Amino acid sequence: MQRMRARVVVALVGACCAVAGSARGALLFQTGDYFSAYDSLHDPLTIREYGSGGGVIGSLTVSVPGAFAQVQGIAFGPDGLLYATVTSQTIGLTVLALDRFGTVRQTYNAPDFSSFSNTSGGKLSVDSQHIYVSANTRLVRFDLGQSASGQVIYTNSEVDDTALEPNGDLFVAWQSGIDEITSTGTILRSFTRSFSDPNVPLYTDLRGLAYDPSSNDLFVTMLGESDMPFAIMRVSATTGALESWRSFNYADDIFLTSSHQLLVGSDTQPVTLFTTGLARIESVGGAPQQSFVTQKTVPEPAALALALLAGLALARRR
Repeated sequence: MQRMRARVVVALVGACCAVAGSARGALLFQTGDYFSAYDSLHDPLTIREYGSGGGVIGSLTVSVPGAFAQVQGIAFGPDGLLYATVTSQTIGLTVLALDRFGTVRQTYNAPDFSSFSNTSGGKLSVDSQHIYVSANTRLVRFDLGQSASGQVIYTNSEVDDTALEPNGDLFVAWQSGIDEITSTGTILRSFTRSFSDPNVPLYTDLRGLAYDPSSNDLFVTMLGESDMPFAIMRVSATTGALESWRSFNYADDIFLTSSHQLLVGSDTQPVTLFTTGLARIESVGGAPQQSFVTQKTVPEPAALALALLAGLALARRR
């Protein structure tokens, strides 16, 4: 499969300034493709795309000013754009909405994150109304399409990831537990270890979170402790009980794919697919270690418009 490489040069002058971008070439943005970001050892600024054959078919390299610049967190929105969290000592934390040509369609500036330092943070979830970004000890919510709408809606010890529910609520993974909250940050319930119940896991240094509404299960990654090191866990979202777990070194971001498999990133392992029963399927394209992962599950706006026009034309012929 022919490799394609796109390079984006993004001019960022401080966290509160506008972002401009240019690109040579383009990503394919094919629906169903996997994407990954942040190779901490070699390339913390490149987003990779993997085709149906598993190989790398495109990449996007973001240029960010300042020391320790990196892409942290990637997710597709309902508009078909790729949302990427970028950080550095200069800009703090910013979310870019990118099209497949690398053009920055929107910039979201988080308030007061000049000291952002968590290399596993920055994960984001996007629904039809909001963007939720994990940022150190805080969860920041943006209104979709409103660049300066960032507000802190939830705080805890090292907020690591979020998982959306169909009703607009969401689960939040923090360092030692999981909270279910509303879109405004009100805590509905908490899953933390009750030492009187050995069936509930002892959460230690959580990293990633995904939710399956069809089974009402949570999938959790954590660095763990001696009894459960580097764990990927399947947890009941009804009771909080641990259903199964397996070890995967430095498991980080986790994404439930459209084919009902788990795409898992790692700081030391290639991106890997697992079943929802946590059986290993395969590595994705022999990729290097990549901490952040996602899948494109919706078409781009242009594709949606073409489909609508085709539908209208067909209707007129009848």
